[in-house]
Amino acid sequence: MHIDDLILNVGQFLDEDTGVIVGSVEVNMLSDNMPINLENLTTVVDFNFHLYNMNYFSDPHQLPVITDELSDEEAYLINTLNETQAFFIHDHLVMTISDFNWSENYYSLENKMLILTKFIHYCKYNNYDYLALMVEKEIKKQVVETNVTEFPKVKQYEALGFERINIHQTPIMVKKLNGN
Repeated sequence: MHIDDLILNVGQFLDEDTGVIVGSVEVNMLSDNMPINLENLTTVVDFNFHLYNMNYFSDPHQLPVITDELSDEEAYLINTLNETQAFFIHDHLVMTISDFNWSENYYSLENKMLILTKFIHYCKYNNYDYLALMVEKEIKKQVVETNVTEFPKVKQYEALGFERINIHQTPIMVKKLNGN
C-alpha cells in the first residue's frame, strides 16, 4: 500500500444538540494503474471523528457533559484533554478520531501510520489545530496466565509528531497541526 493509492471519503454533519461536528472517514485503496471509479476501489478501513470548534462553546467545562452523550471513549478523550486545558482555547479547532474498523487482511501498524499521515494532511489542509486519539491496548498473556496491558504503539505515534498528554491511564496522543 502506498499513500498516493489512498482516497479519503469524508462525510460529516453538525449535531445541533451538542454543537459538535460528527463524521466518518472511509479509506479506500485504488487498484493498481486503474482509473478512479467505485469499481476500482477497495475499502481498507473506516473510522469516526468529532470536530470541536471552540468558538462555539462559551465554557469549555461544558464539553465533558456534551461528550458523555456521544460515547465513553469520546468522554475519556475530551476529559483528558480538558484536564490539560491547553487545547480548549478560543479559536481552536480540535478533532478527535476513534473506532477504527479494518477490512480483513489490511490491518497493520504500518498501514495505520500511513493512513494517519494521509489524514493529518487532510486536517492541515482544513486548518484544524489539534488531532487527538486514544492509543489502543494490546493484551499480552504471560506464562503465569495474567493479563498485562501494554501500549507499544506510543512510539509510532510519537514518530508522526504526536505527544502523549497523560501518563497513568490509556494513552491519549495529541498532534499540533497548525501554528496558533
